[in-house]
Amino acid sequence: MQLRHNYVLQPTGLASLGCGRQLNTALGTMKIRIISIVTVTLFLSACSQDWEGFVYPNKHDLTNHIGVGHHKSLEECRAASIAALNKVSSVERGDYECGLNCKADGGLGDLKVCEETLR
Repeated sequence: MQLRHNYVLQPTGLASLGCGRQLNTALGTMKIRIISIVTVTLFLSACSQDWEGFVYPNKHDLTNHIGVGHHKSLEECRAASIAALNKVSSVERGDYECGLNCKADGGLGDLKVCEETLR
């Protein structure tokens, strides 16, 4: 008399208990959730832009600057910077720049490092 076993060996080791299919489905669902969370996080971080404006009343002296705050778009930053130059009567002799996602660098004193700077 021979005994026959209808077990299928799978890496999970739970197939003999009838859990293999359920476990594979659960792992597949978990992978989809993780991929979805990562995708949404990357999308939202790409959409959030923080433009910080810096006005230089004298374009030949970049050590003297006025911060004009944080803005959601480059256009808003430009408008605020030009308005600040007008306010200090420095449109002709001054300058400005807008920095994207600027962070203070502790080793550089008050200086900030930006991903990108535009006028």
